[in-house]
Amino acid sequence: MPLFSIRYSPALHFLFLQILNINFTFYYHLQQQSGIPALL
Repeated sequence: MPLFSIRYSPALHFLFLQILNINFTFYYHLQQQSGIPALL
């Protein structure tokens, strides 16, 4: 992952955090519905 670009770009950093949040929510609901532990 290009961490260097996230450091000097607050907008990109915010977008990265939003994507992480969406992915975490998706995997959490997927784990709750299927009963299979999500690999994080």
